[in-house]
Amino acid sequence: MHCINREKESMMEYDLKAMDIEIKAIEERTKRLKELGRGFEAVEKNAEAILTFVYLLRKNISDIIE
Repeated sequence: MHCINREKESMMEYDLKAMDIEIKAIEERTKRLKELGRGFEAVEKNAEAILTFVYLLRKNISDIIE
């Protein structure tokens, strides 16, 4: 099963720069949302969770580009 997925991935081309731009936009908007929701615990916690996932995306995508 893993071999099939790797073969499909190798045949596909990805626009890493476009992905990087989108990841950065998500990060910026999430930080802004966290600021706007300061004092609203649900917003702060969920925004922090999103930023955690954004960090993982940046490590997997953005760092490849740099």
